[in-house]
Amino acid sequence: MSPPTVGPRTRPMSTTERLWIVAEHMHPPFVNQVVLEGAPGDDLSEGRLAEAMAAVSAVHPGTRLRAAGALGWSRWEQDAPAPPVLTVDGSGWDGRSPAGARFLQLPLPAATGPTTGLLRVEGGVLRLVLRSHHATMDGGGTHAVARDLVRALRGEPPRGSTLDPTTDVDLARSLQPPAFQRRPHRFGAPTGKADGSLSRTTWARRTYTGRPRRLLPRVALAIQAVSRRWTSLPISLSVPVDLRRHRPELRSTANLTGAVFLDLDTDLAQPPAAGDQQGPADRLAALLAARAASGEAGKGLVAGQPLRWLPLGWLVGLGRPFMRKEVGADRYPSSGVISNLGRMDLAALSCPGFTAQRAFWIPPASEGQRLFLTLTGGPQGVELCCTMAEAFASGGRLDALLDGVIEELDRTAV
Repeated sequence: MSPPTVGPRTRPMSTTERLWIVAEHMHPPFVNQVVLEGAPGDDLSEGRLAEAMAAVSAVHPGTRLRAAGALGWSRWEQDAPAPPVLTVDGSGWDGRSPAGARFLQLPLPAATGPTTGLLRVEGGVLRLVLRSHHATMDGGGTHAVARDLVRALRGEPPRGSTLDPTTDVDLARSLQPPAFQRRPHRFGAPTGKADGSLSRTTWARRTYTGRPRRLLPRVALAIQAVSRRWTSLPISLSVPVDLRRHRPELRSTANLTGAVFLDLDTDLAQPPAAGDQQGPADRLAALLAARAASGEAGKGLVAGQPLRWLPLGWLVGLGRPFMRKEVGADRYPSSGVISNLGRMDLAALSCPGFTAQRAFWIPPASEGQRLFLTLTGGPQGVELCCTMAEAFASGGRLDALLDGVIEELDRTAV
């Protein structure tokens, strides 16, 4: 079989993106969801939103992708349906949990599309939820589309993006990453052993009104401290790294994200050098910055290339037993994911008829997920939103974890 020709309306599908399609098969939908929460009295019609979304999708080909091809020749075709705009009843949704928000489970199927969509959620306040299949976009790509949506609503030209053939592996290889070493299964889940359904997931959100320095390291340390209520195992957190930093001219909404790890027991084990006044959060921040600036974030991407030659059905069939074996042993290569999506400029996300007062990200949910926490800054403070499988959230553990993290941030505030 010869590889298909990649033309102006197609781009290669990376191995990571194929794995996110596997995640969709195991626990649909596997989507990024950025929520913009308006002010009382906001009135933004579905018609205006549809016009703006059409303008945005015309200049963001990544919003109209459909999966095609097979194995290592898989690709994205720019022929999926245009992103729909749907008004839904959110009168029973407070934006703090999935209760009253069944519309967040609406499919965005990679095989047929649409793979991007916008929800206009009516309730106590108007909320806009931009959704993208994680196989087609990462957080950086979705954020770019959200910013352009508001530009279009203000009558400004959207900046757009290109259907660039560059993949995450291309970027990783250009950084000459260090040799990959398989991570040991020695870390615990932050909320302890699984008890309940691995196939059902949930999420919860908290707002921290402080403004701590070294936010991500402080939250990581808080998770480690709170986890001691349920486990004595060490905690390791995977931190996504946007590889666009190495190619700032690249205007692509694709998955261009690698990852580095904070192994909190070993990273903090070495005593500070004599005269070093840095606290634990400062030391973790320095480690994280050094790892993100190096090629380390790409080593797992390059090492995972053989998976592109396995059929999706095989990957699903292999993934479930492997995941359940990890859960049974209560040992994992990492404890979960923590992603700092940065400060959301609410003024830049507002337009006539809609004044953004809060913004937060609901992380993608996957089967057996131990923890996926997003951090989003704004004038109101920091939004913490965490998804996990019900087996790890049961017995009030997800709520207790987030409440404990807030308490730790207050306790260690500087």
